[in-house]
Amino acid sequence: MCGLALLTAVSEFARADDLTLYFFPSQGINWKSPSTLLGSVAKNLLMGDEYLIGHVTIEVKCDADNIRFHAGMSFGDFDESKDLILKQGAGVSVLLVPMKGRLEKSRSIERYLREDAEYGEMSFLRTFISRSTCQRLAQYYSEYVERNYGAFYGLKLRPRYGEGSGCSAFGMSFLELAGLLDPEFETAVRRRVLVPESWMGYPLTDKMVRVYDLWKQAKQWATESEPNIELNFWDPDLMYSWVHRKISEIERGGERRMSLAKWGASRGLLWDRRDVPTPSGPIWLKD
Repeated sequence: MCGLALLTAVSEFARADDLTLYFFPSQGINWKSPSTLLGSVAKNLLMGDEYLIGHVTIEVKCDADNIRFHAGMSFGDFDESKDLILKQGAGVSVLLVPMKGRLEKSRSIERYLREDAEYGEMSFLRTFISRSTCQRLAQYYSEYVERNYGAFYGLKLRPRYGEGSGCSAFGMSFLELAGLLDPEFETAVRRRVLVPESWMGYPLTDKMVRVYDLWKQAKQWATESEPNIELNFWDPDLMYSWVHRKISEIERGGERRMSLAKWGASRGLLWDRRDVPTPSGPIWLKD
């Protein structure tokens, strides 16, 4: 037995169309500075953590149309980022440049999803949606696959612009398309840093940034007054934590829009949003 059937025994939603986001926290990423980020990423590498800064996947289930799929975005070549840092001296440029991507599909996701659920190593948000909204999400995913946008991975990439995506932006694009991006959630799970130009190497500059120098000297992100590139992204760790804060609020009686769910040792939220109108705007955007 697998999938969302394990999440809730509420009979009302036994045949409901829904969108679920699964949030997998990192093994401890420190975004205080480029130096601390490098150190925590190195630690996670040594621990064999494939998803260095956490991970997000989605599941769409359109029961009325017999459609169901899991999907997520990941590195296409895990060694590419290591080579950029260790061999090509990319420094903090590695946070900003596109890399090879890989679109994770149902079979591979279901395998680790079950295991992480049983060990309590994830949280989730399951939203119940209208049939027309579910069809819109299914169309988006079908076109994303057909156009091979999963070949590109990066924190700054925008999936609905056909650029490719990081894992968290990919998940959030489904909420956006469904018209379900709650302002409180959006604010709580965004992380913004100003990446200093002084620590950018290949391919954004001609500099060779040594890992040792980055670790020892890059003790803060850029200020507004110095040359920088803004990195504004959805953080899987913040998503994971937001769910648990909401669970605490529900248990104290302070959050009434959602209800609690559990899968194995993992906890999550149920949110009935079938009354939200299906957005009428385009799926794909242009600058």
